[in-house]
This record gives sequence, structure tokens and C-alpha cells, in this order.
Amino acid sequence: MKKMYNIHYTNRFTNKMDQIYNYILYELQNPISAYNFKIKLMQTISILYYFPEAGPKFQNTKYRYLSLRHWIILYQIHNYEIEIVQIFSSKQNLNFY
Repeated sequence: MKKMYNIHYTNRFTNKMDQIYNYILYELQNPISAYNFKIKLMQTISILYYFPEAGPKFQNTKYRYLSLRHWIILYQIHNYEIEIVQIFSSKQNLNFY
């Protein structure tokens, strides 16, 4: 059986995820979409438990990424630990890492 990796979330990631969730919930007034966003986000990330290299390398950095619609989830691998670093829109300027 393949070894299961541990997943940790940075404060930067959780803060941004909460901002997105709250925007959908309160600004767009769409609780179903807000809930679905979090569920789909966690489902997307869960693939990393067994397949940490599922996401391709992000530009010329030490990071890898997963895509969820127009969101990019940035992460890095440390032995059997996955660190979820950030989430941002693919429409943003991506030259900040």
C-alpha cells in the first residue's frame, strides 16, 4: 500500500480561502455556491494524500499546483508532508513567487 502523506495548511492559505468563501456567501449572497466551493476545494486537495506529485511544477519554483476551475492551489512537498501554501485566481498576475 502506498504511504499516505500528511497535509498542512498555511495561515496564508486558510485566510485566503475564508476570504473567497465569505465573498461568495455574503457579497454574492450564494450560500450553496460558497459551500460547494469549500467542498470541491477539499476534494481537489485530497488527491495529494496519495499522489503528492499530481500537480505540475509552478513556473520555475519549488512549488507545485492544482487547478480548480479558475483557482490555483499552490503547494510544496517535504518528505511525507504536503504544505498547502496559497490559493489565488488564475486571472491574477502570477509573478509574485
